[in-house]
Amino acid sequence: ETAAGLYTHPDLAAVVGERYDIRIQPNPTTQSELVFTSSAIMPASVPFDSLRQENLTTDMQGGRPQRPDREGNVFIIVTPIFTDPAEFVNFYQFELYKNAERQEAIVVYDDKINNGNTNNRPVFLSTKAGDTLTVEMQNIDEAAFKYFYGLEETISQSSAAPANPPSNLTSPALGFFKVCHSQRLSIVIR
Repeated sequence: ETAAGLYTHPDLAAVVGERYDIRIQPNPTTQSELVFTSSAIMPASVPFDSLRQENLTTDMQGGRPQRPDREGNVFIIVTPIFTDPAEFVNFYQFELYKNAERQEAIVVYDDKINNGNTNNRPVFLSTKAGDTLTVEMQNIDEAAFKYFYGLEETISQSSAAPANPPSNLTSPALGFFKVCHSQRLSIVIR
C-alpha cells in the first residue's frame, strides 16, 4: 500500500496478454477476516500520437460568446490523436493534468464508435493560454472501463438510479484493480 487504498508494485514490468492477480489482506491488528482479490489482463498498447487543441468562441450552455472566469479560464477542446486497431476490442482511460495538477474528470472510451479509425472524441477542459496540459492515455481492460464508466454515470447523475459502479474486486469492496499501458503527452495552451 503506497497511499490509503492505493496499492502499487514498484518493479513490475507487465506483459501484454498476461493475467495479474492481487490479494489484499487487512492488517492483522484490525481483527478483520476479509480478504480482497481480483485479476486483470494486461491489454495491448495503442500508440498515442499527438494532441489537438481547438479554442471555443462560444460557451457550453447555448452559444453565447465565452467570457473568462475570475482566473482567466475558458473552455477549450483537446482531442487525443491515436488510431484504434480494428482487430481488437479496446478500452481507454484519460487522466488530465493542468500545470501538473490532476483534474477530477473521469474520461473513458471504448472503441465502438471509432473501431479501426483515428480518434475524434474530444475532451473539454477549462484552462487559459500559457497553461501546460498533460494528457495520460491508458489502455485498460473491460472491467476497469465498466468501473469508471459506471462511476462517471453515477457522479453526473446520468444513470436511471444511482448505484455503486461494478467492481472487479471480491465483495463487499468498492474500488477496482487494473493493469494498464500509460503514455503521456503535453501541450502549452495557446
